[in-house]
Amino acid sequence: MTNITKIQPTKRTTAQTGLVMLLGAPMLLVLGTALGLSNEPTLKGIGIAIVGLAAGLMILQLGRGPIDPLGPAAFITYSHILLFILRPAYGFFYQDNINLFTQTPFDSSTLWAQVIAATGYISLSIGIRLGSRKYLGSERAQPLLFEPTRDRAIILPLWLTVGLGFALYVVYIRQTGWGNYLTILKTGRTLESSQALESSSAYFYAGLSVATGALLLIFMLDLYRNNRLGATLALMLVLLCLVPSFASGSRSVFIPTLAALVIVFRSRFPRAFSFRRLLIWSPAVFIVLFIAPRVWRVGLAQGGSLSQSLADAFLPQNYLDGFLGGYDTAMLDSFSLQVQAQNSGMIGHQYGSTYLSLLVAIVPRTLWPSKPVTVDQVLNAYLFPATNSQGIGFSFGFYSEPFLNFGPLGVAVVCIIFGFALERLFTKATSSSDIVLRYSAIMASTYMFTLMRGSISFDSQRLLIAIIPALIAVWMGRRMFSTASRSHPIKIGGTR
Repeated sequence: MTNITKIQPTKRTTAQTGLVMLLGAPMLLVLGTALGLSNEPTLKGIGIAIVGLAAGLMILQLGRGPIDPLGPAAFITYSHILLFILRPAYGFFYQDNINLFTQTPFDSSTLWAQVIAATGYISLSIGIRLGSRKYLGSERAQPLLFEPTRDRAIILPLWLTVGLGFALYVVYIRQTGWGNYLTILKTGRTLESSQALESSSAYFYAGLSVATGALLLIFMLDLYRNNRLGATLALMLVLLCLVPSFASGSRSVFIPTLAALVIVFRSRFPRAFSFRRLLIWSPAVFIVLFIAPRVWRVGLAQGGSLSQSLADAFLPQNYLDGFLGGYDTAMLDSFSLQVQAQNSGMIGHQYGSTYLSLLVAIVPRTLWPSKPVTVDQVLNAYLFPATNSQGIGFSFGFYSEPFLNFGPLGVAVVCIIFGFALERLFTKATSSSDIVLRYSAIMASTYMFTLMRGSISFDSQRLLIAIIPALIAVWMGRRMFSTASRSHPIKIGGTR
């Protein structure tokens, strides 16, 4: 017999978000235009970023309908606001309008970087609009259909994937040495850990992400099947997997995972995540997820404690100067240096080689020494050779990679393609009764902030490492189930 679990649509939350966008976009357009008329390059750049935001929001709102506040388009929007509006605004008013990397005033290269970012956001919005259908409410809230025997066929390979992931991570710890491993956890991200990840140990280190991705899908399956014991066990193991990344301050790993848990809980218990509650709890969640880990990482290196780090995270200087005024959000600072270097001819176009690095990422560099490198590796070697030689790298933001490869036109084209593909996945998944498609859409959504701060060629590897083994396990389980039930076929998503 097929079990049916219905998801109640969060129409009210989505509608309220849509109303905010509908009223706010024209106001942002006026504000951005006013700032764009300024003679000050930084204010003009902020104005251009705001105009790009307003134009993109109107494209999303009028052409597509209200966006999910925890969907991929929303995470892209949050990232654009943070990196290209709030960050330069804070630097202008509270940091003497200087670039963090050069300690010199923002100049015309920063303005051009803002123009490129605005173009990129508008292009992403166009791509999302082209890939979406008009929002009809119920199409994003289809019931999930379960068949007990088929579920068991999926769960077993998933647990085997979890075991494989943990085994690989244990190999990494043994290679690193227990003493060195504990030292890394106590001192945050160090040169030693960076060098380990650049060596063959990275393949074993990735085992933790493999286990985490499979556990998230197990948790989602058991939660919707009302299997409280299985869901609780999977949840506890997911949180255990987050301990190393939390201790080392690697937010690009645990923030997507925690966000995925929130989205799964919200889809299962929509009334607990109202628009008002999201607004009330957002500041506290922001501090705990974004601010506290950085403070914790620095505090560990100085012999501090977790409790003291959490207390310090609530100090205004940490979530203002330490976050908006620090390297966590300084993508515009580094991107402007890239723009300047490319415009001067110091760095030439890569013509897609960094994207090729994603396709061949699984091949060890020991077997292919000249394997294409990611965008961050290229730019850090050119712009920050001193820190790059120490294994320390900086990020340049999502728009940086298409600009490095193909120039301004490439930013528009790549962003349209990316937005289209992302929305097609999200629309197909959220209007389907297949929980695995829902899982894929959730994971893609939660990694948007990581991608917007980084790049497709490097940061999407984190997403693929987490979900590909889990999807392979599902494919194997369903294939075994299909083979075993040929004499009594069951239509996927239907009844026997």
